[in-house]
Amino acid sequence: MLFATLPVVLSVPVACAGFVLSRFSDTNVKLLTKAVPLGLIGVIGAYAALGVALSNENPVFKLLGQSLLAPELWICVVALVVGITVAAIVVAREKCVDVT
Repeated sequence: MLFATLPVVLSVPVACAGFVLSRFSDTNVKLLTKAVPLGLIGVIGAYAALGVALSNENPVFKLLGQSLLAPELWICVVALVVGITVAAIVVAREKCVDVT
């Protein structure tokens, strides 16, 4: 169940970042030049966090010094909270300010 949920949870902040990038891009070409590196970072991050999840061989587990229980879960939750928060800030800004 955990291995099915974590990629979905990790895809939400990547989608939120894509939304934020689309709001600050004038054309589709500019959006793609920003979104392709973002997608690559998302894939690399997901592979690092979930490639060997819940194992001592995980680079995320080694990076955090083995201090957290299930660091993959924490990374996905923190990314989810940050992504949704940033997207909510952009939406609130657009509602309050006339953005052209």
